[in-house]
Amino acid sequence: MLLGRILKVTLISVVVIAVVGEICIRSIGLIYFPIYDVDSGIGYIPKANQSGVFLRKNRWVFNDRHMPIDAMWNPKLNQNILVIGNSIVMGGNPYNQEDKLVPIMEKLLGDTLSLWPCAAGGWTNVNEIEYLRRNPEVIYSAKAFLWEYMQGGLSQLATWQGDYTFPSRTPIWATEYIVGRYVMPHLYASSSIHELPPSGVVAPKFVARFDSMLSRLETQGHQMTGIIWLYPTESQLKMAMSGIEWLPERQEILKIAAAHQLQVIDLTRFSRWTDKLYRDGVHPTLKGNQILASILTTELSRLLASRSSNF
Repeated sequence: MLLGRILKVTLISVVVIAVVGEICIRSIGLIYFPIYDVDSGIGYIPKANQSGVFLRKNRWVFNDRHMPIDAMWNPKLNQNILVIGNSIVMGGNPYNQEDKLVPIMEKLLGDTLSLWPCAAGGWTNVNEIEYLRRNPEVIYSAKAFLWEYMQGGLSQLATWQGDYTFPSRTPIWATEYIVGRYVMPHLYASSSIHELPPSGVVAPKFVARFDSMLSRLETQGHQMTGIIWLYPTESQLKMAMSGIEWLPERQEILKIAAAHQLQVIDLTRFSRWTDKLYRDGVHPTLKGNQILASILTTELSRLLASRSSNF
């Protein structure tokens, strides 16, 4: 009799705790994040036409071309600039939409140019190449591009790592998702979750694919001009500050850029870019986004000015 009462009270307590936990998780907005389409060709990509507010404070949005920008794609604008990259370009849940890289750049540039981010967290340049291949009209109507490069960007395609990393749907049971996403990785090493791009030695086939896409940008984009910007992690920045080469494939990137008459900028060469601007060793702080936006818009403006003077 006593055992039955204990079991009943325990069961009721567990149910109450689960219900209260579910309500709390949903009320603070922990599961209001972007969801992804899974595709073996591109790995994964944020679903088009979605928006939300993570933690009830960080607004995010993706347009009709899966771009993390608060504007529908418009091919008729004659000042379109592509900003291609991964989570550094896309931003993510910890940032409010207006505090992400591209919106800050747009504020600095005013109404003279329209920036279009082609990016997703964890992507390598291989994923980005596939995105451009699937969206030729995006290439055709652009005037210039800013393409991010991180170490190992041409080593492999970043693939989908499961719903805890890049969710393909909004969780039905919020509590289970939060436990699996944030609690289990701290208890079991095998449950470790991260959204960083894979790295490794660059593969010749992807180097060739990168070269081919740059050629396509030139022809379809009517002699489009561009910048490849090299983005280091915090540890790589410290290597550079010590005089150590942080990018093993630098010569390959420089060779490709030279063949297409592209500018290459290395953030480690800018005194304004310091190790204090990293939020987690990889991603920028809000101030980091502001400094990065300032560097990129300055270099872009110089490039476009020099191009205009040549005609």
